[in-house]
Amino acid sequence: MSRKGVIAGLFLTVVGVSLLLVTHARSSRTSNVENPGASDRVEAELLVLRSDGFTPNEITRPPGRFLLALQNHSNEEELSLVLKQQTGASVREVRMPKRQSKFKELWHLPPGRYVLVETKHPDWICTITITPH
Repeated sequence: MSRKGVIAGLFLTVVGVSLLLVTHARSSRTSNVENPGASDRVEAELLVLRSDGFTPNEITRPPGRFLLALQNHSNEEELSLVLKQQTGASVREVRMPKRQSKFKELWHLPPGRYVLVETKHPDWICTITITPH
């Protein structure tokens, strides 16, 4: 893929995630009437999976909900991702079937260190650290 194509793809992803966040914030305002202390703000983390692994390969963030967006640029047709706690316990599995190049999901992880790995490529690792505060 050309550099212009990659830049255009990233731009469209950022615009799409921004629209999703605005839509989510608007729809969650109704539920916040019942819970006035709840925050409307949801941050997003964008991971790009290439043939040499995740970019970025490390994320550190505060506790709370966040949108995890993943783009597959690895040339792998199918992905099988596992999120594990530092202790090795599996927390979440994500499967991206053939021709699915994007994944988006709202996550809420307790404080700790996690590792996201592609099961067929154990060297493709992204460390996710959720700070206590």
